[in-house]
Amino acid sequence: MYHAPVIFKPIHRQSFNNTQPQKWEKVLQAWEAKDYKESIYQMLDYLGIEYPTGASKLQLPHGSIQIDLHLEKDFLIIEAPFLSVEDSLKLPLYRQVLQINQDPLQLTRIQLKNNLLLFYFECQYPLCEPQKIFDVLKEICIHADLYDDAFIRKYRAKRISEPQIFPLETEIQNLCVHTFKEIIAKAESTIQYLIKERQNLFLWDNFVLLFLKLDFIISPNGHLKSDIEKWIVEMHSPLELSEKINIGNKAIQSLNRLSDEQIKEDLYQIHTFVPLKELISKKVFKNHLTQIQSQIQREFQKGEFLAAYFTTQYQLLMMTYQYDLDEKSMNSILALLESSSGTVNESKIQTILQLIQEEVDHFSNSTKDYH
Repeated sequence: MYHAPVIFKPIHRQSFNNTQPQKWEKVLQAWEAKDYKESIYQMLDYLGIEYPTGASKLQLPHGSIQIDLHLEKDFLIIEAPFLSVEDSLKLPLYRQVLQINQDPLQLTRIQLKNNLLLFYFECQYPLCEPQKIFDVLKEICIHADLYDDAFIRKYRAKRISEPQIFPLETEIQNLCVHTFKEIIAKAESTIQYLIKERQNLFLWDNFVLLFLKLDFIISPNGHLKSDIEKWIVEMHSPLELSEKINIGNKAIQSLNRLSDEQIKEDLYQIHTFVPLKELISKKVFKNHLTQIQSQIQREFQKGEFLAAYFTTQYQLLMMTYQYDLDEKSMNSILALLESSSGTVNESKIQTILQLIQEEVDHFSNSTKDYH
């Protein structure tokens, strides 16, 4: 029998989501009335941003960048100065930027202007559909956070301004460091078990769970967050399984090399403009649980109890990775995650299925989805 190692309760949560979902309807109403500038102002209200009434130029801080909105007469311009490339390793940096502009960026582009890298978007008002503009802002925020530390570390780029960060208390930092090491040690123990039992196909699951747990439990920023994001993306890429396992092994080596001080440097809260995680409605949450339940049920009926265990943890942790959860939804997920600890056997999976059903029954289909 496999005894599932589990550490789940997050030490602190990274959440600066000031969105007011009930105001999205006003964004759409202004857009449908072809009052395009008003639609953008209403979007700022939706995001919880204060601004001068009727302003044509707005400066919106996010992390280590500032997003500039220019509401011109006939079109909208969005710029976000990113990093200085002065004295950087320009050739490999520019190659990386060209690659990023192809993928993953879809709506914006990184441009070079006066030795500064900046995100840029321009669009005539009739084409500034609200969801599109929201996605533009979100794309800038996500990728500015994702690439700034990597470009500084790899290519000697420099920050234009210091990020608005809020350090964690020393006691919490120490607990995060201890838990960080414990999560890695348990992942390494699981690797040995899977290899011994010739269950190598589950190594992928173990590596992904490692990255998701680190993100969920200690919620790092900086270099560590960038690395975790990169590894999660690579684990879900079309690469061969053997290549992904190799990435996972190298990731553990990299994590083990970090000193306590290096870990603590990336433990802080940061001010955000656009929420990096989407709010989840009760209806969407219930649908996710129902899908998870169906997958576990199929594996249970086949007697694949270890697969059902990994499915439980992976799917639930992916929800915490993708969504900003309210207190009730978070408590539901924590209860389900904790139920997956202990010996993995038929009885355990039956208990998980029963608990998921109870949670599904608690959520109503009538709740309106958030934006």
